[in-house]
Amino acid sequence: MTRIAQKFEVTRGDLADKLIAALEGGEEAGGDARGRQSAALLVVRRNCGRAGYGDRYIDLRVEDHPNPIAELKRLLLLHRIYSLIDEGEEKFAKGDLESSLAVLIKAASPNPNVDDVYVDLGVVYLRLGKKQEAINAFKKALQLNPKMRNLIKQLPKFGWMELSQEIFREIGI
Repeated sequence: MTRIAQKFEVTRGDLADKLIAALEGGEEAGGDARGRQSAALLVVRRNCGRAGYGDRYIDLRVEDHPNPIAELKRLLLLHRIYSLIDEGEEKFAKGDLESSLAVLIKAASPNPNVDDVYVDLGVVYLRLGKKQEAINAFKKALQLNPKMRNLIKQLPKFGWMELSQEIFREIGI
């Protein structure tokens, strides 16, 4: 328990970072006698659930995994990226394009392999009149996940972007 408490206390970051560090401290001190198999993280914050619903700010679980704490850390990173994407989309919906762009760029930085963020970046760049940046973002999304082609084709129907055959040709749709 001493190692768990030490890791919690010395770790910089938010509660989630501290709790994962405490789990790592437990592992370093010998871990569970039954071995490694699962890990979970629950952080509750009033009215901070996804999209403002509920109080479950972070609720992640890893079951039957050879390295559950490392996997939990990976899932926490993805959770944070998707929280930023949600924030960027919210700012976009309110018409705050510059703030939306800044948040989405931040979302892309910790893991540049999340295709969703590049679709959103493409849309925001288009609205800002930055056509080449939009094309590059859409191409990156398609490079990461060719199935995003179907989503991008639907964006004009949802009102997220103007129908542009030129843009679609440029990105190979």
